[in-house]
Amino acid sequence: MNANIAQKINRSFMIGAAVLLGCYALLIEYGIHALENHLSGAFLQTVAPQLIDAYEHGALSPSDEAQIQLLPSLPAELAAQLPSAAPGLYNLRHPNIDVEFNVLVVVRDSGPLYLVQRPDLFELEGWQDFLLDTLLIGGGASLLLFSSLYIRNTARRIGKPFDSLARHLETDSRALEPITLKDDTREYVALVNALNQSHARVKEALAREKKFTHYVSHEFRTPLTVLKLALSKMGDREAPAMQRAMRAVWEMENLTGVLLLLARRTEQDDGQCLLDEAFLAPLLERLAIRRQSSAAEFSMHVSPCQLSAHPLLLACLIENLLANAFIHSVGARVYLRTDASGIQIANLGGETIAHGESHGIGLILVEDICKRYGWHFSMGMAPDGVVAQVVFNQSMTHVDTSLT
Repeated sequence: MNANIAQKINRSFMIGAAVLLGCYALLIEYGIHALENHLSGAFLQTVAPQLIDAYEHGALSPSDEAQIQLLPSLPAELAAQLPSAAPGLYNLRHPNIDVEFNVLVVVRDSGPLYLVQRPDLFELEGWQDFLLDTLLIGGGASLLLFSSLYIRNTARRIGKPFDSLARHLETDSRALEPITLKDDTREYVALVNALNQSHARVKEALAREKKFTHYVSHEFRTPLTVLKLALSKMGDREAPAMQRAMRAVWEMENLTGVLLLLARRTEQDDGQCLLDEAFLAPLLERLAIRRQSSAAEFSMHVSPCQLSAHPLLLACLIENLLANAFIHSVGARVYLRTDASGIQIANLGGETIAHGESHGIGLILVEDICKRYGWHFSMGMAPDGVVAQVVFNQSMTHVDTSLT
């Protein structure tokens, strides 16, 4: 699952804080060590005049010699590490015993004198060193913890309006009502205003489309009624030309009814219908001429099921899919299967057609009807043809497309 804005802020902060804490621990470790060396060197320079005076008068006490040695010459190992013979304070490391020494070089009339001190004798060791490290690093960790809690609460507060907006859009993705501003953050305000403007334009376009479809469909009804009356009073009603005219009028009237239903706001009043062989029989009869002209072999398997849909819209959907299959299945096979999961119409051995290619506005109406009822329409390649599929249950993602 993708992280929200608050989680991303927290994650970025924790990564940065962990790196900062590691650098802080290294700084403490090496900083304390350098500070101890500096303080011991400063101490050596401070007591050097008294120690030299006591050394020259032979009054150097054993306790002083235990802490600081005064030598007329350095051991060879330290002398090799000495960068210069000039007077001054030097920090040297004995190569054999890996111990640091502070060496103060003092020039006298009789020659140089070397005051040698081990800084580690003045450093914190054992429990004291552990307590100091714990205090410093633990203090840093405590600050990190409090900072984390503060950042977490701040990130949650910053991300709350965006999270609320995302939940609102996920909960009611089809709603086009204006979104209420719940924060004054500039980016959030710009996003909500842009969404509201888009919703307003979409809502206006949908309303205009519904009105257009509604009015056009109503305008069709009057001339269609006039045509039907005129045709009923004309000559031989069994003549082929008269039959074609009557069929064309009926198709226009049927399309008008479909458009009026689609223009209606909701599907709440569409009722229910039983999808069985009796429901399909009139459709197949109307498609008989188209089926004969394509010389397609037709078979079907129907498992009766009750659907919450208007019979006219369901009939339009199946009839358009079958008509499309017959047109692209010259000399091939068309197979229809219906059950509670959905509808399958397979064009086996016919032409390969791309999704969106249709007989007139057939597939456009199919898509609009599926959107109305929340069904899923798709066209895909089967092992030996093309399958148009309408899924009633969204969990049915894999359906057998083989011809049985």
